[in-house]
Amino acid sequence: MKYEVFLISDAEQDLIDIYSYIAIHHSTERAENLFSQIESVCYSLDHMPERGHVPPELDRIGVREYREVHCKVYRIIYNQSVFI
Repeated sequence: MKYEVFLISDAEQDLIDIYSYIAIHHSTERAENLFSQIESVCYSLDHMPERGHVPPELDRIGVREYREVHCKVYRIIYNQSVFI
């Protein structure tokens, strides 16, 4: 089964901020590479959204509808809800 992946506006802004920071402090090439990697991880959730794990701090308070995956030092937290 294939799922749809949506980025909320806050997530899009986070990606822009990360890109800008890396481009300013390192290089545009490095920023583009990291952006592509993060984007790839996000959109790969369309095949296996259940592969991540519940973030420990959310699990401790009983919130289990969110999961996380990692890309380098960045956490990608997502809701794996399926809307029909």
